[in-house]
Amino acid sequence: MRCYVCAILLAFTLFCSTSANAFAPRKTPHVVTKLGEINGRRLINCEDDEVDGFYGIPYAKAPVGELRFKKPVAHEPWAEPLEATKFGAKCVQGFKSFASIPDHTSGESEDCLLLNVFAPAWGSANAFPVMFWIHGGGYGMGSSVEYGDIGIAESLVAKGVIVVTINYRLGPFGFFTTGDDECPGNIGLWDQQFALQWVKDNIAAFNGDPDKITVFGESAGGASTDLLTLSPHSRDLFEQAITMSGTASAPWAIVDTKSHSIALAAQLKCSTASSKTIMECLHSKTTDEIQEALTAMGTWATDLKLLKFTPVIDGDFLPHSIQQLRKEAPKKRVIAGTTEREAGLFTSGGPFHSNYHSRPDFGVADLKNLINELVPETHRNYELLRTLAAYEYLRDGDSSNPAFIIEKHMQAFGDFTFDIPLYKDVQNMLENDWNVYLYSFDYANPEAFAPENPVKKAYHFMESPYLFDVILLKPYKFNKEDVKVWRKFTRLFTNFAKSGNPNSKKHDVWKPVTKEKRDQYLSISARPTLQEGYRRNSVAFWTSLVPDIERFEQYHHSSSATKKKSELRLLLIFGLLQFADAFAPRKTPHVVTKLGEIHGRRLIDCADGEVDGFYAIPYAKAPVGELRFKKPTAPEPWSEPLIATDFGPQCMQRAVLKGGASLQSRMFGGANKSTESEDCLLLNVFAPAWGSDKAFPVMLWIHGGGSNYGSSVEYGDIGIARHLVTKGVVVVTINYRLGPWGTFH
Repeated sequence: MRCYVCAILLAFTLFCSTSANAFAPRKTPHVVTKLGEINGRRLINCEDDEVDGFYGIPYAKAPVGELRFKKPVAHEPWAEPLEATKFGAKCVQGFKSFASIPDHTSGESEDCLLLNVFAPAWGSANAFPVMFWIHGGGYGMGSSVEYGDIGIAESLVAKGVIVVTINYRLGPFGFFTTGDDECPGNIGLWDQQFALQWVKDNIAAFNGDPDKITVFGESAGGASTDLLTLSPHSRDLFEQAITMSGTASAPWAIVDTKSHSIALAAQLKCSTASSKTIMECLHSKTTDEIQEALTAMGTWATDLKLLKFTPVIDGDFLPHSIQQLRKEAPKKRVIAGTTEREAGLFTSGGPFHSNYHSRPDFGVADLKNLINELVPETHRNYELLRTLAAYEYLRDGDSSNPAFIIEKHMQAFGDFTFDIPLYKDVQNMLENDWNVYLYSFDYANPEAFAPENPVKKAYHFMESPYLFDVILLKPYKFNKEDVKVWRKFTRLFTNFAKSGNPNSKKHDVWKPVTKEKRDQYLSISARPTLQEGYRRNSVAFWTSLVPDIERFEQYHHSSSATKKKSELRLLLIFGLLQFADAFAPRKTPHVVTKLGEIHGRRLIDCADGEVDGFYAIPYAKAPVGELRFKKPTAPEPWSEPLIATDFGPQCMQRAVLKGGASLQSRMFGGANKSTESEDCLLLNVFAPAWGSDKAFPVMLWIHGGGSNYGSSVEYGDIGIARHLVTKGVVVVTINYRLGPWGTFH
């Protein structure tokens, strides 16, 4: 019995001793992992703030020889300590980087499946949370090298987290696919998963917590992060994610890589008769030969999908659609966001649209060319949608000013490629009960831009210096505001890594999106503020208006195309849509539509209950002359303000009672008398004049009368204003052609 008690006490003592020392200070940069010993180097050696770096650790075998274009394979243990004191080689670059990104000294190699660990050396009562960084670069360029070490140590690790940065295979080396078992694709994603598994298995040796891993990445790294949350092979390896300027639904995140792969094989003069012959030939080609062929065929896609070698839905790593995978994936805590003007990097000197700010002739035609790409002919009613898109982006500025057009080009391009896809993914996460914090990075130092650049707002990639303290684009020195942003931004992310909540106890500012506040976001600047309406107008246009018009077009073409339906169609397009974006209080009953200015009159003028009426607005040309008995035709814009203060004429009424009087006039006893005219395609809008965080819902009233009599006049205005509009809706009443004028066959 005594021996048994002694044994228990000894075991307990050893357990306590082991637990107490598990997170003791690391005197020298030396750790023992499951694969062997690793010697690193001390990056920061201040009292209570030591940080160690361990560089170039192989997380898989070199993917060369028979392992080329294959999934990663586990590395064998090493017998001697691994000297991990400097960065290893980058992965072979699939294409050249922007000219303004400096070329670092680390060489390129296909033997590049390496990671770096930057860890606190001080002791801690608990294991440190882990931040796992995936670099961007369009799946074709970049590495862990660009993000450095000292900046990571000072900006992130010093706040009590471990940071891991990785390399993964790029371009055709990482994303070539034949679309079948010969080469299914997604090799670069398998690399990321393998590195993540290595961290899960070995990070405890660095005093890291394998159960508290946050994956974060920017651009293609952000999209990769999102894809890792979805794949059944990776989604259980970590708990949290930060997707910066890229999510799974971005149009460039998953493209038709197979067609580009076949094109590359043909450029290499490989037989494309079968997948097997393609892969045998590809294996025989040198790195240089593949890079030269890639350059010859053009490294960037010519359409707005931008990229050629990306992840694919392969039936394995990504077995289903993004939406289906989101439903199946375990719920995660997520931070997601974009910069204020994402596309500025590309439209002001990038590889797709170069140096617009140096073109004095840049104008509306250039923006419309982009819109034609955003709305291809595959859209139903694409010509109309293009017209509406041009109006959406041009309505709030001077279209003769090149600087205005340049910014609108950035906005439209950024909406399509980054902002709207990310917003949709955030909503998809929310619908599946994920906890999501949305942000917009809205700070930019003016010194970060070329002097001639007219738009000095945060571009794609401009948030990175405020995480890593490394400036990869135009060099500039941090000022006091930069330092404030750096401190706040890094604190938000490290707080999230530690607790799942980016806020501190003293400053609980950032709230996650909810089903009641789907678009609330943190505007990140020197003084972050919680706001509502993330990309409000663009979101409303691309996620609500465009689908609604396409659905309406589907209905329109699938049923008999009567004049009445055509009138309703024009009404919706040229009438209601003009009022859809007014969120600010309207001081006077005056609006500016696509067709021109309109002056109405105030119907109700009580505190918090003002209602304006806009009467007899023509939604189509007068259906007279050659237009009689024809479908309606769009009206011409007017140059002078339209005075819309009284009802217009009714449409012609079919005389059904003796004496020629209409049933309508007999029923209403002469009340609301209005003249009749064939020039009657008019609508009336009754709208709240007070401000609102969101656009007002719209109620479109179509009068009855057996298709022979009636008009918008009978239903008046004051009653509509008091009973409906004051409850926070816009009401529209319309006329449409009646009797033989509207239904004659």
